[in-house]
Amino acid sequence: MTGRRRDEQFPRSLAVRGRPEGRHGAIAPDGPREVDDPKELSHTFFTNAAGNVTAGVWECSPCKEEIARYGVDELCTVLSGSVTVTGADGVAHTFGPGDSFVMPQDFKGTWHITETLRKFWMIVEPPKEA
Repeated sequence: MTGRRRDEQFPRSLAVRGRPEGRHGAIAPDGPREVDDPKELSHTFFTNAAGNVTAGVWECSPCKEEIARYGVDELCTVLSGSVTVTGADGVAHTFGPGDSFVMPQDFKGTWHITETLRKFWMIVEPPKEA
């Protein structure tokens, strides 16, 4: 596994518009946004042999998104920027650089990215039924 210095920028080839491709779709669940086209960057650094655990870095410009169901369990550590996560119960938590938090797969609520957010993430997908 290769590391990346904190101040090293993502290569331009990782830039995508709209939803990231592949496994990270759950990071940006479908739902209305307050900005027309937030810019997102994503890179997966690790996928386990079973394919249900992935880790990487994700970045998104400011936006607000309603989430009906998150769909995966995710550990997030904010590298830069800020996000306010408000649950269906109305309780809001704001996270900034150095903060870590968990998004459970059954989360319902709002993500409000107030300044471009860059986070390290690790996702555990629900087990596949046999």
